[in-house]
Amino acid sequence: MKEQFEEIKKIPAFAIFFFLIFPFLFSPYFQDEDLYVKNLAFSVFTSILAFVSLKKKEAMTLNRSSANSMLLFLLLLGSMLFSYSRIINTDEGLATLLQILMPVLFLFVSIQNRSRLGVQNWAALSSYTIILLSVMVIAQILYRIVFLGIFVVDFSIRATLSNKNFVSEVIILLLPFSLSGVFSEEKTKNRLSVFGSIAGLVTILVLQSVSAWLVIVISTALFLPLYLRLFNEKLIQPAVWKKWKLFIGAFVFFAVVLFYFTGFLKPVNKKIESTAHYFNTDFNEMISKNDSSNVNSVYERFLLWRNSIKLGKEYPLTGVGLSNWKFLYPKYGIGGAYHLNSGAMHFEHPHNEFLLFFSETGLISIITFLLVLIYILMTAVKRFKNADGKMMYLMFCGIISFIILSQFSYPLHRPYATSLLMLMFAVILTGRETKKEIRIPKWLNLLILLISLFVVRVQFARAVGNYHISSALHDQAINRFPKMLQDLRKAENDYYSIDNTGTPINWYKGFAHYYTGSDSSLYYFKLAEDQNPFHLQILSDIGASYENLGDHAKAMAYFNKVISITPLFPSAHLNLAIAQYNLGSLDSALMNINQSHVGSEYERKVLITILSSMAKQISDSISDKNLKGCLDRFSQNDSILIKSNKLALKDKLQFRQLLLKKCSEMN
Repeated sequence: MKEQFEEIKKIPAFAIFFFLIFPFLFSPYFQDEDLYVKNLAFSVFTSILAFVSLKKKEAMTLNRSSANSMLLFLLLLGSMLFSYSRIINTDEGLATLLQILMPVLFLFVSIQNRSRLGVQNWAALSSYTIILLSVMVIAQILYRIVFLGIFVVDFSIRATLSNKNFVSEVIILLLPFSLSGVFSEEKTKNRLSVFGSIAGLVTILVLQSVSAWLVIVISTALFLPLYLRLFNEKLIQPAVWKKWKLFIGAFVFFAVVLFYFTGFLKPVNKKIESTAHYFNTDFNEMISKNDSSNVNSVYERFLLWRNSIKLGKEYPLTGVGLSNWKFLYPKYGIGGAYHLNSGAMHFEHPHNEFLLFFSETGLISIITFLLVLIYILMTAVKRFKNADGKMMYLMFCGIISFIILSQFSYPLHRPYATSLLMLMFAVILTGRETKKEIRIPKWLNLLILLISLFVVRVQFARAVGNYHISSALHDQAINRFPKMLQDLRKAENDYYSIDNTGTPINWYKGFAHYYTGSDSSLYYFKLAEDQNPFHLQILSDIGASYENLGDHAKAMAYFNKVISITPLFPSAHLNLAIAQYNLGSLDSALMNINQSHVGSEYERKVLITILSSMAKQISDSISDKNLKGCLDRFSQNDSILIKSNKLALKDKLQFRQLLLKKCSEMN
């Protein structure tokens, strides 16, 4: 026991933090329960490494490959600033820039402290990480089965990584580190790596993340044969195979059973069918529908990719501006399913890292980012024949896996996934070179430390802001609006003014002021519009505020803007109908109230008011006493009005014509 404790003490703090603490940082008191905690921890950890580099007495150096990579990263960061003048919200633009800068700083200080990284311990520690994440996933599934009586693998199965897809992605990126232990001559490490890798594959299978499955399929089909050809040896040592063959065989059998007999292939088949369907879909027409078959992630991705490409075409070289995607993507239309038409869904990313680069920072950034990736991958390829060639090959596979995941998700914007990518870069770039290393001046390390501390300041402020937003949302849910306003004032700061959904704090302030009886809600709604000009709820609320002030023309302009974005947004049609009714445009009011899909009692009352007014208007326009009497009776009979409206919609008749026809037949 004492010997084991001594072995643990030898593991560098870097490795322990990175694999056994960092991925498990999590707090339910934030909107995104792991993003803010991990971002803050990542920045603090990088600052500590920067301080260690600065305190070293010996001269710090970089090899040529590392130096060239850093220069390419600087070019990438510089290319992202070409569209600086178009940034809508400077705090969000800064946060997005730091989202890219922080990993680069981490890579830089990690390369300098390569002797402290504890690379020899990564295989075991990453295997432990995979096993712990797998245990958490299984525990969450069992909890739902035992206490809730359901077995559904949805986004609530997330371990400590926000959702199931993020868990699968992290395991995929941990596998190269875990598999490196397979090459170890230490039996314990070897067995642990095999067990951890198998546990990870089973977990990915259970979580039904199709992008992760795709990575596994590509890796098995391409990288495994390539490995056998490059290194001309068995992947698993004979001694390990002899002892573990029953276990590995059982896993393969278990996988086959899961795939073919428990319906685990259904999500894949469904996504393939949906993909083929949406390739030939006219989305300009589709967003005007309310189709339940579009309630799936494939439709959402195709719609977001379409809008991202349209955004990118506005400024192809430099993009529409850092962080602007989540504020501008709705301008080309959102809809096609109830959850989109209702405005309940807000997207922060197009689920494709390269399309985000294209839309926000243009082709220049994409090309620069690709140069970074290609350079590091080529560096790895050159080192396949070195003594550590197998490790280089695993890191190469890990980077390719990251690129594949980036086509369907956003791992570059999740702190732990990005830090794993930087570790892969660090392993490749710190390989042995014969060329003379470049000395790093002290002032550069001091600058890195100061920038890192500034990032800590920003991430802390953003974490505090999001904590208070989360508290304000809780107050909103239980109608404690004065307390909600207090939390909102605490939430807003120089580095945080917009929540995860792209909703400005100013909108929440306007909402709270409205329900506390204050007349300043419109002021805050207008401020929110400046921050997010295509936010459906903001535009709808501004229109409603103008309507309450009696400014029907301005109100209608805002409601029409909402409808131009999401043609079936229910409250916009309802509010537009009210504005048109107040202006005396009864036919237009009826058309819009019918498009709001009347469901609530309030909507029913508005509809009846419009129908009754139309019946009276018809009555006032004719001289026949019998028809006038019939129409007057109809105007006071809610049931007849509602039934007549439904019949008119069904038979594609005008409501006025139908009423006249009915009264004529009765007389």
